[in-house]
Amino acid sequence: MMPSPILDTLFAQWRYMLVGTCVTLVGIFVGWIVGTRDSFAPVRGIAWWVRHVVLPLIQARRWHKRAAMIFANNTLVLALLVALGIWRNVAVAAIALLGLNLGIALRVLDNEGISLSRPYPTLDLATRRRMTAGVLLNMLEPPAIVIALGLALARGGPSADHVLIWRTFAICVIPALALAAGGEALWLGAYHRGPPPAQSTSDAADPDKHAG
Repeated sequence: MMPSPILDTLFAQWRYMLVGTCVTLVGIFVGWIVGTRDSFAPVRGIAWWVRHVVLPLIQARRWHKRAAMIFANNTLVLALLVALGIWRNVAVAAIALLGLNLGIALRVLDNEGISLSRPYPTLDLATRRRMTAGVLLNMLEPPAIVIALGLALARGGPSADHVLIWRTFAICVIPALALAAGGEALWLGAYHRGPPPAQSTSDAADPDKHAG
C-alpha cells in the first residue's frame, strides 16, 4: 500500500499537475506547427537527433535495449525537470521547451512515415497481442509524466517538502516509467517487424510490374 504522505502529496499537487500538463500541450502544439519549417535550426537539430538516434533505437532488434534506453531517457528528463523545480520560472520554461521539442519530434517522425495508422492487415494473432499488451503498459507513461510535472512545479513553493517530493517521484514515477518503457519497447518491436501491407491481387497477378 502506498504511504499516506505520498498520497497526500499527489492529491495536494493536482493544480500543479494541471498547469504543467497545459504548458506541455501548448508546447507540443506549437512544436508541431514549427516542425514544418525545415530551415529552422532547432528543427534541423531535432530532426538529426530523431533520424540518427531515436529511429535506430526504436528499430533495434533487442527488446531489453529498447526498453532500457527509453526508460533512461524518460527518467533523466523528468528528474531534471523536478531538479529545476526549485526555480519555478525555470521549471515552467523547461516544461514548455520539453513540449516544444516533443511537438517537433512528432512532426519529424510523422514525416519519416512512423505512424500507427500504417495498415498491417496480415499481422498474426501473437503479434497483435504483443502490440496490445505493449500499448496498455505504455499508457502508464502519461500519468507518470503528469505527476512529475506537478512535482517539478511544487518544488518552487515556500513550504515544499523536497525530500517528500523526491520520495514521491521514486515511488510513483520511476516504477510507472519502467513498466511503460517495457511496454513501449514491446509494441515498437512488434510494429516494426510486422509484415508489409498485403499485395493487391492485380499486382500479384502481373509479376512484370515488379521486374527490373
